[in-house]
Amino acid sequence: MTAVDTASTMDTASTQVTDTSPADAAAEPARALPLPGTINLRDVGGYPAAGGRLRWRTLLRSGALVGLDDSGRAVLAQVGLRTIVDLREDAEVTHGPDQLGRLTVDHRRIPVYTAPGTRGPVASAAGAGAAGAGAAGAGAAGAG
Repeated sequence: MTAVDTASTMDTASTQVTDTSPADAAAEPARALPLPGTINLRDVGGYPAAGGRLRWRTLLRSGALVGLDDSGRAVLAQVGLRTIVDLREDAEVTHGPDQLGRLTVDHRRIPVYTAPGTRGPVASAAGAGAAGAGAAGAGAAGAG
């Protein structure tokens, strides 16, 4: 799973949690984001969080980013992708590395099923960083 941190709708001084009224629900953007090259890319915005709700277009999740092409990378750059948290295991990353190309993001790998300190080195694809949103298979990424 991949999460994407974006900056497109949030200024750097604001928090990611907003207090929204029921009237705002009708104006909510689409949760599913059809971006070619991703698997099940969705916006996590609108869900309850401490003190309100998570802002739309600040946290995205995807099953994988293994099929991203130049147009998909351009969209992620346009929305302000800043961070990818890749929750996949080493074998998953090796088998299906993210196709981030030259997209500059903070890439963090935190395999959810592996105890810290037991991971071995993972071969990464050229330009893919350490594997990864929006968004790459089983990872997380964010924009701010």
